[in-house]
Amino acid sequence: MYFAGWPLEDAVTVAMDLGDPAAVLPIVDVLEGTPPTRRGRMVEVQLARARGNAASARGDHETAAEEFASALSTARNLGRAAKLAPVLVDYGRWLVQTDRGEDAQPLLDEARGLFEHMGAVVWLERIDALLPATAGV
Repeated sequence: MYFAGWPLEDAVTVAMDLGDPAAVLPIVDVLEGTPPTRRGRMVEVQLARARGNAASARGDHETAAEEFASALSTARNLGRAAKLAPVLVDYGRWLVQTDRGEDAQPLLDEARGLFEHMGAVVWLERIDALLPATAGV
């Protein structure tokens, strides 16, 4: 089941780019049927990220906060910038959408630094799209 982390990460990102965070939930349901001991931390990060985005889209801010916090702590624990940075962007996006741009700014700044180091232009564009909402914070 460890192999599922990368495809799930891509699925979550595509669902967000399409503006349909719930599109990835059928995949989440399948993976959640697997015992947690067989999933691995990379899968857990993406499951929490997907659940956080879906909760945010339906206005369930309590669940979104819990899931993003879980995704963030697990991603930091992995120690891999490429796994951490998308979580930072999604968490930051949710904070911006809930009028907490000041809280979002450090997450988006950290993500920007990681993505600049990786040369991930598309991710930098995603961050730039959020920045007008955080300008002047």
